[in-house]
Amino acid sequence: MKQLLHQFNNWFDQVQEALRTLFLNTISIIDPQKPYFVSNYFKTKYKKRALLSYVVEPFIIPTKTKHYYSHSNNAEALVIAKTLRQHKFQVDIIKYDATHISISSKAKYHLIFGLSPNIDRFYKKSPKAIFVPYTTGSSSNFQNQAEKTRLTQLNQRIGKTLKRHMATPSDTKTLVKAKHIIGIGNKFTKSTFPLSIQNKMNLITVSAYSFYPWPQIKPKKNFLKAKTNFLYKF
Repeated sequence: MKQLLHQFNNWFDQVQEALRTLFLNTISIIDPQKPYFVSNYFKTKYKKRALLSYVVEPFIIPTKTKHYYSHSNNAEALVIAKTLRQHKFQVDIIKYDATHISISSKAKYHLIFGLSPNIDRFYKKSPKAIFVPYTTGSSSNFQNQAEKTRLTQLNQRIGKTLKRHMATPSDTKTLVKAKHIIGIGNKFTKSTFPLSIQNKMNLITVSAYSFYPWPQIKPKKNFLKAKTNFLYKF
């Protein structure tokens, strides 16, 4: 019975993913810009405009599929957008790396929040806007060096010459010009940035879906053993 239920769940997930892909492909044909940019999501008439440079899919997919729960940034994006609306901003959302999307030169923003490279691109068009980068981990310089060190150690241990897929783009220029920064992480995460940037950072706790049974898993988990058994993606 358990095996049958498992097979049904797998089949259902595959159907959901197929429908999701079909939906995205269809709307991209109808409106090529739609999968990357959503204008005035809440259909408000506020005078102030905000641009959220993050993920767009939760704003265009009508149902919450398994893919929605694959990363907490989908839920985060919705919460951020709702918060901006509460502060009486008309909210536009753009996919953070969709640099091919252009918006009318007349569109000026009062607040630009989110990830590079699009926050930099649109800040140039609205230089008077409140500019708030969103960091979701350690500094890019720290990440790149840590990955390089870990890969060198791995190659030495297994006698291979594995190469990194790509380096994390530097975030220094973006963060230097910001007056305010909101970052996910803890004191260590913050410490990986230059002191001049740390002084502008406000930290928030990393988000996670409440249905994950962490209280039941934590007491049983062997953290000492887990430190030597992991999957590393580079």
